[in-house]
Amino acid sequence: MVGKITDNKDLSGSLIVALMGHSQFTSPNTLLTNILGARGVAPFFFQEVEQNEAMLMGDLVEPLIVKRTADILGIDKVTDKVRVPYHYHHDGKKLFSVSLDGILHVETKKTITIDDRSTFAPQGLNLDFVIEGDGNLEVKNTRTYFRDVPLPHLGVWQLQAGLMATKRKWGV
Repeated sequence: MVGKITDNKDLSGSLIVALMGHSQFTSPNTLLTNILGARGVAPFFFQEVEQNEAMLMGDLVEPLIVKRTADILGIDKVTDKVRVPYHYHHDGKKLFSVSLDGILHVETKKTITIDDRSTFAPQGLNLDFVIEGDGNLEVKNTRTYFRDVPLPHLGVWQLQAGLMATKRKWGV
């Protein structure tokens, strides 16, 4: 974990859940007023979120989860400290930014199987897919119980935003 690297003035991949109205912590309206406040638009103000114990623990175990996921998938080369944000543009305008938890590097085509309950893919469980090149890794350490197909707000939208911003074809 390298800390927050996306600008508060922009929508970030981790906040897309709030934009879609599925966050238990903030509403779409609060999200948008926070962004306006960070941009200095009166009368709005930016409300900093203080890191709590659960957030700190997630930051501390994230590199271990990145390494373990790479091991489970049989991928030897991994970047676990991504220090630059990626941006998604449409019609020349930046729509959002993302920071990645990790990048998995696969030099030659390989088939991986998602068949256990430790690794999610947005498509669900019990599937094989061919990977090659770099793939995004979105880490979630949660007390939420396992589902065969993860709910979109449990990392799926964030992973998809990361794939859009990096123009990569795969991620877990």
